[in-house]
Amino acid sequence: MDKITPYINTSHIVAASIAEFLPNAKVIQLVRDGRDVITSGVFHWLTKAKEDVETDEITRRRKAFFLNRDTTTPLERFFSDSDLEEWCPTWSQPIESVATLSQTNPVLRISYEDMIQNQSAVLKKVFVFLGANSSDNVVYN
Repeated sequence: MDKITPYINTSHIVAASIAEFLPNAKVIQLVRDGRDVITSGVFHWLTKAKEDVETDEITRRRKAFFLNRDTTTPLERFFSDSDLEEWCPTWSQPIESVATLSQTNPVLRISYEDMIQNQSAVLKKVFVFLGANSSDNVVYN
C-alpha cells in the first residue's frame, strides 16, 4: 500500500516506483472533485496565513469575509489566479501519473463523492477488483 502525496512534481516518481518494483500491483485511486480540493486547500492556508504577510486583494477580502466575519467586504471571487495556478497541478498531477501507471498496472479509480454517497457499492467494486470475497455478507457487515 502506498499513497501519492500531494506534493507538486512527486507523483510521477511514486507511480514509476510502483510500476518498477511492484509490477503486479493493483492500484486503487481515490479522486476527489478538484473544486473541493482547491477550496479545502485555500481554506487550510487561509487559516494559517500570518497577518504580516503581504497578500493580493482577493486574499485580503476572503480573509476579512471568512475569518473576521466582515460581511460588508464584497467578495466577488473566491479563488485568485495564483490559487488556481498553485492548487490545480496539485490535484491533476497524481491523476495523470496514475493514468500513465494504468498502462502497466490494473487501476480502479474511485470518486470520493461516490464513496460518500454509496459506500457499499464502491466497496463491492473494490473487493471485486482485488479478487476478494464481495458477497453481500462481507460488504454490508
